[in-house]
Order: sequence, then structure tokens, then C-alpha cells
Amino acid sequence: MKNWLTKEFFIDLLRTDVEKWNELTAKLTKINLNGAKLNHANLNHANLDGAKLNDAELNYAELNHANLNGAKLNGAKLNYANLIGAKLNGAKLNDAELNHANLDFSVWPLWCGSFDVKVDKKIAAQLIYHICKLDCNDAEFLKIRNNTDLIAFANEFHRVGECGEIEELK
Repeated sequence: MKNWLTKEFFIDLLRTDVEKWNELTAKLTKINLNGAKLNHANLNHANLDGAKLNDAELNYAELNHANLNGAKLNGAKLNYANLIGAKLNGAKLNDAELNHANLDFSVWPLWCGSFDVKVDKKIAAQLIYHICKLDCNDAEFLKIRNNTDLIAFANEFHRVGECGEIEELK
């Protein structure tokens, strides 16, 4: 029996005017969408666990609270995508583009699968801010962490007003 949930079916579905398409796409685990053009797609809350999205275009896509655990996003374009609360554990993001993406309340994968991700200054400042908020008393870390240029850059984090400015630690 042929799998009806193909890349072509999925892309055709996105082109239709189906208001409840999220119900149909609630579970898209391991689907192969490599190279798909999904710009502006509404994938909020979609379960894309283990999905293949290498070189996919997801610019301006809505991926709020989407499950992208283990997803293959190598070379994917996620510029201006909303990834608020997205789960990215084990996601492969090598060479992905995340310029101007919103990653608030999401999980940045801390393994080699996130090497060489292209980000803008906003995301870089957000990551540096979080590093500066670590509670680490190691002298070598504190020397780097207390660098005035690093602190100034970290304080460009877009939520510094809520979270407080980074200050030099003694």
C-alpha cells in the first residue's frame, strides 16, 4: 500500500485553503520534506519529530511549539521563522539559516549538529547573554565572561529589559 502522506501531498495541502490542516498534520514524524518550499507555512504545534527538512525553505514559517526533535534541517532556510517554544533537541542545523528567526523559549541544540548555523546579531546576543548568565566560578571562565566587549554585546539581548543587564562579576 502506497503511503499517501508524501511530500507532494503535504505541499499541495499547504497550498489549499484548509483551515483545519493542523489536525491533518499533527503527526508528521519522519516525513521527507527535503528541499520543500514551505515559506510562510503554518506549522504551529506540528509534530515533525525526525522529519527530513534538509535544504527546505521555511522562511517566515510559523513553527511555534513545533516538535522538531531529531529533525534534519541541514541547509534549511528558516529566516524570519517563528520558533517560539520549538523543540530542537537533537535537530541537525548545520549550515541552516536562522537570520531574524524568533527562538524565544525554544531549545538550542548543544551538540555538533548546531555548528555553522547562520544567525543574525539578535540571536548571537541572545546566546551570549545566556552564556553570561551561567553560574560558573572558574577563573578562566570569569576572565572571558567579564570582558567589557562581551558584556556590552550580551546586553543587546532583546529581552534585557525583562531579564536585567549583565554586569561584571567580582
